[in-house]
Amino acid sequence: MSSGYNKTTIIACDRSQSEEALNNNNVNPAQWTNQIGTGLHLKVGDQVSVQSTFVSELGAQAGQIEIKGESVGSTETTITNLTDIWRDETLPEKYGLINASNKTVSIDVRDDKLDLVTTPYKCANGENYVFLPRRWVYNGATRYQNVFDMREDSSTAGIGKTPSTDQGATRAPQRPLAQCPADLRVVIQPYVAAGATPETKLAHKNDGSKYSIFMRTQTFFETPSDYLDPAVITAQAISGSPIITAHHGSVTTEIIPEMVLAAQTPLSAFSATASVLSVDGLKITMSQNASVTTTTHNLFTFKFPAALADFFLPPTTKNSSNSASVCESFRDPAVFGDYIQIRNLMTMNAKPGYNSPTDVSVQLTKEINKTTLDVPLTFTFNNTAESEEEEVTIMRRTESPGYKYYHCATASAFSKAYFDDWFKTDGSWGKDLAYRYLAQYQCIGIKRPLVYQTGVEMMNTPAVVNEGFRIGGEDGLDFQISTDKVLMTHLVWNEPNLLMIKKFFDSQGKSPDLFDDYLQNNLPVKVEDSRFIHMNLFDEKNDKTASLNPSDFGTNVRNDKLPELGYDLYNAAESASQTSFPLFVDYNSNTETLKGDDVGWTPFGSKVGSAGTMITDFTDLAYGFGRKVQRRSPVAGGSTKYYIGFQFTRTGNKIPGHFFHANASDGNEFQLGTGDGRFSGYDRHFSSYGNSMMLLTNGNFNTAGANFENFSFKKYQFAQQLGEKQHDLDLFEAGLYLGADGPVMNFDEVQSRFAITDLHTAETVGNRYDAGAKRTAGILPDNPNAKDPCYKLNKTMLGNTYTPEMSPYTAEFNSCGIGSASKIEATYVASNPNIEPYSVMDAHSGLFIEEWLVPEIKWNNSLAGIMGFRYDQFVDTNDSAGSTLTTSALVNEADIIGYPHNIYSSPTFGILPAIGKTATFGTAHLGRFITPPIVISPAESTKITAERLPSKTLRPYYTIRSDILLENNFLGGNRSGITLPIVSVTNKANPYGDFLNGIGGDIIFTNTIDRVVTNIRCSIHEPNGELARVDDNSAVIFKIDQQQNAQLDLVSQLLESKQKADKEAAAQIEANYPGEPV
Repeated sequence: MSSGYNKTTIIACDRSQSEEALNNNNVNPAQWTNQIGTGLHLKVGDQVSVQSTFVSELGAQAGQIEIKGESVGSTETTITNLTDIWRDETLPEKYGLINASNKTVSIDVRDDKLDLVTTPYKCANGENYVFLPRRWVYNGATRYQNVFDMREDSSTAGIGKTPSTDQGATRAPQRPLAQCPADLRVVIQPYVAAGATPETKLAHKNDGSKYSIFMRTQTFFETPSDYLDPAVITAQAISGSPIITAHHGSVTTEIIPEMVLAAQTPLSAFSATASVLSVDGLKITMSQNASVTTTTHNLFTFKFPAALADFFLPPTTKNSSNSASVCESFRDPAVFGDYIQIRNLMTMNAKPGYNSPTDVSVQLTKEINKTTLDVPLTFTFNNTAESEEEEVTIMRRTESPGYKYYHCATASAFSKAYFDDWFKTDGSWGKDLAYRYLAQYQCIGIKRPLVYQTGVEMMNTPAVVNEGFRIGGEDGLDFQISTDKVLMTHLVWNEPNLLMIKKFFDSQGKSPDLFDDYLQNNLPVKVEDSRFIHMNLFDEKNDKTASLNPSDFGTNVRNDKLPELGYDLYNAAESASQTSFPLFVDYNSNTETLKGDDVGWTPFGSKVGSAGTMITDFTDLAYGFGRKVQRRSPVAGGSTKYYIGFQFTRTGNKIPGHFFHANASDGNEFQLGTGDGRFSGYDRHFSSYGNSMMLLTNGNFNTAGANFENFSFKKYQFAQQLGEKQHDLDLFEAGLYLGADGPVMNFDEVQSRFAITDLHTAETVGNRYDAGAKRTAGILPDNPNAKDPCYKLNKTMLGNTYTPEMSPYTAEFNSCGIGSASKIEATYVASNPNIEPYSVMDAHSGLFIEEWLVPEIKWNNSLAGIMGFRYDQFVDTNDSAGSTLTTSALVNEADIIGYPHNIYSSPTFGILPAIGKTATFGTAHLGRFITPPIVISPAESTKITAERLPSKTLRPYYTIRSDILLENNFLGGNRSGITLPIVSVTNKANPYGDFLNGIGGDIIFTNTIDRVVTNIRCSIHEPNGELARVDDNSAVIFKIDQQQNAQLDLVSQLLESKQKADKEAAAQIEANYPGEPV
């Protein structure tokens, strides 16, 4: 009886014992080869299976997040690039020129890093800023923090009153119809004597609003010709071409337009009069063609000519043919130069592999707070005799990805003396002072950045540059009359022009406060059915001799010393009527989808002016706003054209009357546009409607940096020697920190969700400027909770910084009260009228998340998606402009009980709403109003919380491949060029002890070819076929089952064997001895 049995062989293919590991080849731990001794004979029919797998992944535990450390795609964005030029150790900024540009960069989207674009903002919290326009913060006086910063109309409409102390506010306030109620309010001078008439000022609201930071694209901190070091490059010039091509390795960043060639060697390719026109990377375009061809190693030395020292300043009557009035029109920082929004790239890296959610949050928080810059700011000071010098480090400049140093105005340079030089038009100015004054405007804050950006973009398009937004024209052509129902622009009716305006109008819809409390034609405007443009109140000029339609509006015309559209009121003699005014027009969201060809038209007429027969239709507006206007030529044989118009059915069905003026040359008919046209569109001046803007300041009273009581100064005395020269340090305090001082990527263990917190630098309880000083009543104690984050209502100024926006600071008063028998003497704090009452002030600055750099299609595979954030948390998918996010203090209903205070500013924890109180004692202080100074601390940050739980793993399994099989029987996933068959699948569901364990046995393969296996190759793959990212200690355990034949009846087998042997022996004998008996 014969049968067989199953022979089982276990083969351990351990990566640590592989050929690669033994030869220290650990480039890719996911693949390896093991030797099998003398070999393994596999026969046809042998069965091969995987007994178990052990995938090595350090940190693999239950509840861990799997981060593969791989790229999932790419995207593009624009990032602010700063170029520091002309190193100068004597300057506070250390550079004479700083250029800023927003450049397109490509970003690798990965599952192990977060890439955010952020914009810093400054809060209107009463510290370190002034609102614009303003001429200066320091007028030469020692201290004037207790002087009311007056800005009110005089008896002459539009002309401001002369203040007793001029703190730099523009003299004339905007006219009532040019004021944005969301931004401006009237403040009445407090604390005046009995019977006196208080002054007033039109002021911006100090209400904690957030202002995005913008930067000038070019800022000079010194006169260009003062930079002594020439720029030398190795380059080549080609005969007949104006291009100089710099050699790779040469630096062209210090070469700017208008520079001339101070030297050329060994060959001179250009004449001495040649100058730089532009610089683009390694290519420099000159004003002339080269006369010879040089080698690539010719030396070119560039220098800025002294004769052009004021080239980057506004023109003067000395260096141009302009009149003094025209030269003055250029002295306007809002329009002299360009601003871009600061967009910083913030990258946070996470460790690939398995990480607990808490570990991920800690890693990302460290990344966002790591120090990226730490440099001392050292300057040289001399003694009185200027015979000795001393280098002194007066501060350190440190930065992190979310907390950076930005230039700000100083009392030294943003002063009356510097402004007076800047404003000179005859060329007698001090150029250094003028450059330094303009440099104070390097960084500004803008409350509504999207309105500003889309408005500037609209005005820079060729269609608008070519006077498309001008109403009326030369010789009085196309003027309008007061009965017109539609306003016609000179913008041709086409899709690009309509879409350009639509983009600007869409941005206004994101700031609905622009439409609050404004009346046009005595009717309220609403964000639901209105948008606005800016328009001058007056035409350009009187033209009494015009051939078509003469004009004589008397004094109601623009002054040529003013810009084309709007004005910032720097000249006190100019009326505030010279600013632009808002003009609200119809907007119908129900017709947003109508294109230019989908609507009808209204006639303008064929006269020189309008025919007055225009038709309005609120349901026939292209893109929600555009009224198509047909203009037939008033000249015989002329053509018919179509232009973009606006209508006003929501606000009286007429153009507001204040835009019309009597034309004495045409029977005193009220007209618009007759006097050489009327400019309109978007006015980027600081004073225009909706353009609330601020300038960063260092908060010093004066150049000495005196504090509120003059008992300390920011000065350095040479060698700290008595009687030696004192150096003001205000000039060197030319920057401040903006952003978030301690942002956190948090993981909430209770909600099991990631959250971003503290994207703002919180208000703190703080200390008074004189904390620790010894008074007659004792030493003023430090507040033990001074550093606690908080939010404040009716904020009290602590006196550590100064801004005229908060003056007067005389809020404290001492008095006795509560009965004559037992008087209580105390210090009381009256309310500062410049603070918007009960507005929440919770931050100095912070960060807006402008963009999360992950395309929607790649979101789930990115680290942001793994962490549970959703794409539409950061991007409004119905909004091409996106949205911005930040954090603030968490204001809880439970805080309200702490709002009520008594007159001594102590909380009483009542259930009545907080209300102010008036002092009724001390005759000198009667009427002082004490609004409760509410401080809630410690205050927590709000959270930007992920909407989903974090993904523990993106792909649920690994595939195990090996050449122990010759056929691939696995369907699914990309092969990625890999031919090894799949032998097993390892589940990722239950990681433990740094390994993913797979139990095999269920999948059995049959060998089909007889062969000897001497080595086995193994590899671990993602489901798509790519090699997995694993660690060094993986192993695959194979099981080989081979069928063996065997005789199980041993006695029969022995007898058969003996009988066989006997027969063989008998046969052999018979063969040897034939015929004989065996």
